Amino acid sequence: MQCIDAATRAATELCRQMLAYSGKGLFKPELFQICDLVHEMRPLFDVSIGKNVLLQIRCDPEACLVQGDKGQLNQVLLNLVINASEAIGPDKQGKINLTVSLEALTASDEHHFHGSELLPGSFVVLSVEDNGSGMDAEVIEHMFDPFFTTKFTGRGLGMSAVLGILSAHDAGIEVQSRPGVGTTISVWLPHQNGGLDHCLATTARAATVSSGRVLVVDDEQAVLGVVKRMLERLGLSVVTACDGTEAVDIFSRDRAFDWVLLDVTMPEMDGVECLKRLREINPGLYVVMSSGYDPENALAASYGTMPDDFLTKPYTIGALKVIVEKAALPHA
Repeated sequence: MQCIDAATRAATELCRQMLAYSGKGLFKPELFQICDLVHEMRPLFDVSIGKNVLLQIRCDPEACLVQGDKGQLNQVLLNLVINASEAIGPDKQGKINLTVSLEALTASDEHHFHGSELLPGSFVVLSVEDNGSGMDAEVIEHMFDPFFTTKFTGRGLGMSAVLGILSAHDAGIEVQSRPGVGTTISVWLPHQNGGLDHCLATTARAATVSSGRVLVVDDEQAVLGVVKRMLERLGLSVVTACDGTEAVDIFSRDRAFDWVLLDVTMPEMDGVECLKRLREINPGLYVVMSSGYDPENALAASYGTMPDDFLTKPYTIGALKVIVEKAALPHA
């Protein structure tokens, strides 16, 4: 059964990335501040890179406003940062520079973009630079091909999925690398300069919005750690559980929770079964479920047992803040 579960998870991830590669994944465009997204992802970056790697972030506040799917661009950034860390490896002190800048592209500029053909204009450029092993011209030529990889971990579809996501955003990606020196990968996103005044006026970070006690349930320890830190930053007291069975056990002994944040896909007891068990203990319990899938697909097998709200992964602290505020409202 464990082998079947592992194979199912691998197939699910493969399908998700193939949809991204083809540009047919779930796409929810919105105007947002890319610098906010980068700073909100900092805890996730920190737990995803090696302890021997120093990550430095520099953001130009004038380069903040873009239009796109925040979840998909979150995946692009995380993929690039993880790849940079893996290129450095565990045996030397490394450095990753993540830079967000505003650049003007002219017809005379010499760039070699993969993905969409970019027209002259203003672009928000996200650059991830590392001092890792670097790549030669042959590797760069094939790095966006499906299933191409230089790793032994079988994740070769990653950069082709990145390319598919960026193509859906009318964005381009540029790669500069030298073996033994390092690599810089730059993502060029169209700048929404029409909304610059709004962008500059709303640069404040998320602050404490509520109080209360929440039970967070997820089988991924890295996710648990990041979500716990974000919720604590928003003013909540947090208890974590690594699967549905542990969550039911905790709640059976201690019901003093204002609400529950519950992952859908988990081993042993999944989120839907956990939701049923929790509601048997407290029918009025406010439960928010979370998944990388859209709500319709994630809850297709719920058979009428529905949560009070749904949060699509990956999410930022801003999206979590909205959930916290809704959970704090009076409920019938």
